[in-house]
Amino acid sequence: MINDNGSTKTCANFSFSVNGGSSTPFEADCQNDLTVNAGTYSVTEPAVTGYTTSYSNCSNVVIANGGSATCTITNNDIAQNVGLIAPTQTTCQQYASGQAPAEPQLTYGTKTGKTLNTINNVAPGVIFYFTTITVTSSNTPISVTNVDATGGFRPIAIAQNQATVLTTACAKVKDMTIGGTVGQTATATLNPGVYIIQIKYNPNSLVGQTFSGTPVQHTYRFTTSLNGTTDTASTATINLNPK
Repeated sequence: MINDNGSTKTCANFSFSVNGGSSTPFEADCQNDLTVNAGTYSVTEPAVTGYTTSYSNCSNVVIANGGSATCTITNNDIAQNVGLIAPTQTTCQQYASGQAPAEPQLTYGTKTGKTLNTINNVAPGVIFYFTTITVTSSNTPISVTNVDATGGFRPIAIAQNQATVLTTACAKVKDMTIGGTVGQTATATLNPGVYIIQIKYNPNSLVGQTFSGTPVQHTYRFTTSLNGTTDTASTATINLNPK
């Protein structure tokens, strides 16, 4: 049991089942000793909101007559309301377990016209925004937006059909609705629970932007709101730097 993000559940809040049978609560010391017949066994644990679960030697374990084996289940609390920008191919499981790669940086190249510069490439071509939110009331509207906090460039577009609400075990709950063409916002309505928001963004949507003057760094801010109130802990930023 790992409570390093402020959660307080104990082993008594968790249970397990053997070969899909009925659930057995964990004992106070987090260790249960079972006597079984010779055979092959798998141990699983029902998901608990706010925790990720990992297993060691818990699947298809062969027990011989007089033999024994140890299955270890680790429950780790998830950091709540943590906004994160992650690079291409980062998975929900990596985010939920705190193993997401380091935050990337965006760079852009330009071509020069007579009076204006034009963005002609942005790298990397995909980034992800993740956050974990806690919803306490039924039918709570949520929204995620991003803006150029420096001013001057349009928001980064959401990749087609790539805004999703998931459980803390990374099971899909629903797609979010994506609105607008320039200042896109992803929205959804949720009932009480803890959820992971995962949105894939396409920085190449900035290609074609024109501006006057010298290319400079821009800072994009990604913000989640619950029922119209900004969740500042879910805010994440990424810099867009000229090459």
